[in-house]
Amino acid sequence: MLLVIGFQKPLTPEAITVLVPAFSVFTALLLNVAFLLLNTTVKMGADLRDEKSLTGTLVKNLYVNSLYAILISILILTILILVAICEPWLAADYQLNLVLVSVTVSPHLILMGISFAEYFLIVHFIMNLLMVTKRLHALLLIHMGLDESSSVSESGS
Repeated sequence: MLLVIGFQKPLTPEAITVLVPAFSVFTALLLNVAFLLLNTTVKMGADLRDEKSLTGTLVKNLYVNSLYAILISILILTILILVAICEPWLAADYQLNLVLVSVTVSPHLILMGISFAEYFLIVHFIMNLLMVTKRLHALLLIHMGLDESSSVSESGS
């Protein structure tokens, strides 16, 4: 966001060619995590409705965060692809006349707004990915027996 406001740095074609494959990979990996969680939960026969179970809470939160990150990633990819398609129009010095409000909007201003939204979504995605990683780490610690404080609360003592 600082890139757009302070430095006037909109999305460039080079940035788009880097971001599209990166978010495609993240989407696939997060979809794999979601399916893996679902498969593991079904095989273990775990009851995720138990509110006192730390494992159940972690699995539910991890599943929801993974699906939300997938949704954000798909939204980021859609915007990036649309910007890549409209790039020749945005790079030219066309003026967009909005008849309903009789305002002339420059393509540079549109690109800056789209870039702001894109940067915001990327930061939001990174924060969500960190939450997924933290919950996955906590879940692995519990099941590997490395976290005594969690195993005490898990057993209900």
